[in-house]
Amino acid sequence: MNSIDVRRGATSASSAYYDLLCPGRHLMQKNVPAPDAEEETPEQAFGRRVHEALRLSDPTGLSAQGQKIYEQLKEMEVKALTQYFGPQAPEAAKNVSREQRYWCMVHNRYEHSGAPDVVYWHGNRGLVLEYKTLVGAADAVVNQQLRDYAVLVAGYYKLVEVGVALLQPLQSTEVELVIYTSDDLRRATREMFDRVTLSNDPNAPRKPGVEQCKYCRARSICEEYRRWAAEGIPVDESTPVATLITEPMVKLPVKDWPPAVKKQFCDSIERVQAAFKWWENCKAEIVEALRNDPNAVPGWTLKKGAVRVQITDPVKLWEKFSADGGKPEQFMPCVTIQKAKFTDAVAELTGLRGRQLEARVKVYLEGCSEEKETAPILVPIEKAKGKKTIDNTV
Repeated sequence: MNSIDVRRGATSASSAYYDLLCPGRHLMQKNVPAPDAEEETPEQAFGRRVHEALRLSDPTGLSAQGQKIYEQLKEMEVKALTQYFGPQAPEAAKNVSREQRYWCMVHNRYEHSGAPDVVYWHGNRGLVLEYKTLVGAADAVVNQQLRDYAVLVAGYYKLVEVGVALLQPLQSTEVELVIYTSDDLRRATREMFDRVTLSNDPNAPRKPGVEQCKYCRARSICEEYRRWAAEGIPVDESTPVATLITEPMVKLPVKDWPPAVKKQFCDSIERVQAAFKWWENCKAEIVEALRNDPNAVPGWTLKKGAVRVQITDPVKLWEKFSADGGKPEQFMPCVTIQKAKFTDAVAELTGLRGRQLEARVKVYLEGCSEEKETAPILVPIEKAKGKKTIDNTV
């Protein structure tokens, strides 16, 4: 069952940057049914829980990391409120909305909306704040989104000035405000109206690209996207992979390909995979070049990766945890056991090998594991083995 479209099929601030890059994407996506709600990734679930806690001002139930982000965001929110409103901050704090969707009519024809995380207002001035619980938000995307928020909020509350800020504690706990004056708001309104109008024009051009196509659900039916993607396929040392892409492949959606074209595509899979392997090898060498010389590639650099903590001694961790009164039922959900490593442990414990070892492991796993089949793999019929693949994690 499809989820309810809170945007009512209209353009929205969250897609503003992508609509600016590709004016035709909005109407094109209307030709594709909205997908069923997909299962959340752990990152999405984390962000949703923190946002919900902030909306309710109640961090109950958050993980330790979630509570830390929650507290940092609340502190940054107070900092932004004080920084923008100054002595009027206590009064402004009484006027607040959280996750409210603001609407406007563009030239009395097209709806447009946006739902900022937090809005404060006092007199004829307002403050818009957007939370980001993870790292990596693209500046251009967020800036265009906040710009639309400023226009929508100013129109709703009749404001002459709006401050906006992105609160992203994993990036920085400092608050950087951008102020939209009345002149700025008028210019931003004109540009927003022009963009929304063009997005609702059936003749608006479709301009494919990395960012605007990444989350566009019209990719499966967009000829411009298919041509752009085919042109961008890398070339190996002997054959341009783009020559494997025929006109019917880019002209028609996959569902409309004749059987012969589908077979032609499948016949080229291994060659394309080899080309992408070559591509990844080149990428690895360029990364190494930038490690050795930051100026090796004009216009490109290496962004510092996220720091991940790996538990190297779970026994010692359990001893410390249990010393503080921790119970096994609290600790064990944190532990993941790999079947292959568990099998090695059973072999060391029992001295068994081969089928006897497999049988003993099977006894151990009864009632405390489940089999999961991975996604099917596309292979030629002669290579199909029909062998069942089992998830190696229990």
